[in-house]
Amino acid sequence: MKWSLTFAGIGVIALLIVFSRVESQAPVRAAADQLVEIEIQQLELTRFGASGVKLEQSTAAHAVKYEGAPETLLRELWVEHEDKQGGHWTLFAPTGSSQASNDAMTLSGGVTILRGEALRLETQEVKLDALTNMAVSDTKTRLVSSRGETTAAGLIIDLNAGTAQLAGNVASQYRQDKTQ
Repeated sequence: MKWSLTFAGIGVIALLIVFSRVESQAPVRAAADQLVEIEIQQLELTRFGASGVKLEQSTAAHAVKYEGAPETLLRELWVEHEDKQGGHWTLFAPTGSSQASNDAMTLSGGVTILRGEALRLETQEVKLDALTNMAVSDTKTRLVSSRGETTAAGLIIDLNAGTAQLAGNVASQYRQDKTQ
């Protein structure tokens, strides 16, 4: 019994020494942008127009906003938008970011844009403006079809009107159909 009380006393003294050293050390601060403010798994957002009609559905597998950072970082983005002609636009990318302060979202890391089955566009980055429903890319863009490929320096999509415009240095290559 005497030995167990002695060892208990030594244990208590050791803990007090450890706690006193921990409290006397200055706290270590990480950079402000390393502290997580918000983290969401399987984020899903739906945007409606002024008349209450569903305009857009966006999903991200992961969203994180660091404390003090102006933007939310997103992974595995998927955006679906209906234009006024009933056309269905789908944009997806491995990464992106969103800034609530200016109602904009940037898809990056290799963006694929589909309008139904008729149109396939590929570009490195696209900025979506939620106020104007415009998607703009200033990076090399490819329009891919079964008959050929068209490249351009950029892209402008009016998601309301349902139109896509290739911008700057547009060049096309067509494949000849061998069945003729």
